[in-house]
Amino acid sequence: MLTSRISCRFIVLLAPLIAVPVACVADLEPPAGSCRSVSSALLDCSVDAEGNEIAEREGVPDLGAYACTDRARPDDHPTIVDDWPKGRICTGRPLGGDTDEAGYCCTEYETSCAYNPIADCPEDRYGFQCRGAYRPETYNPTIHCDQATEEGPFLNYCCSDRTRMSGSCVATAGCPPNLFAWTCEDPLDRPRSQELLASKSRSDTYYMTCSIPTINNNGTQLYCCFTPGIMPPGGTCTQDNVVPDCEPGRFGFACTGPDTPDQSFPSIVCPEPGFAGTSMEGYPANLFCCDFVSRKW
Repeated sequence: MLTSRISCRFIVLLAPLIAVPVACVADLEPPAGSCRSVSSALLDCSVDAEGNEIAEREGVPDLGAYACTDRARPDDHPTIVDDWPKGRICTGRPLGGDTDEAGYCCTEYETSCAYNPIADCPEDRYGFQCRGAYRPETYNPTIHCDQATEEGPFLNYCCSDRTRMSGSCVATAGCPPNLFAWTCEDPLDRPRSQELLASKSRSDTYYMTCSIPTINNNGTQLYCCFTPGIMPPGGTCTQDNVVPDCEPGRFGFACTGPDTPDQSFPSIVCPEPGFAGTSMEGYPANLFCCDFVSRKW
């Protein structure tokens, strides 16, 4: 459990391979309460909060179910190891049965993200601090996070347990491992990476990276998506869902510079060379039709 907190950032240790709890300027008592593992009868973490089955992801264990008393969380004791956050990622879920405990669905392994109890987040969200290309949703598909803010080598996220985003898109199932499925009713809508908050101008144009949609029998559109990290300096490639002759399920990109999509998106491979065209925003660009590669970690 956390014994103290940091001043809005995790401590970076100079000595390598030493793990310590995160700490803050003000000393605080550890969170009251405790957590225990529970059976799927009390909390089924194989489905999301709306009852949709969570797609199995290759090489990633199922989420574990926990019950906690008072203010304790299963992920509230993260560490720093050689300048990298290490911790589990949990989302709150109601428990079945007659209990005052709070339920959580959690990763059963450490990730490169860590719970940050003092993050500057809206009241209905909570914070994680990560390092590397993978966002919290990559490890725990029942969490949804806003776009990151940078703080040195770390990325700060404000997250929530909700599965429904702004617009007509709803979390669902039906995509290959490591890709998250979204069904959108409005043909002009795409899964956003955050709900609209204070920075509306940014959130309107910040999306998940999604495949060319497959049209379902009822007319809705199925997107298979992943959430990329921050674009590297000099990166110019963005997703483009209208690349000519790019089949449903593949990923279209438009690059306005000399770079290629695989240089900015580690899980993307482009077997065919790019060709000159126009991006869906109307700019001259090199267009690519690419594939997502499922990776184990």
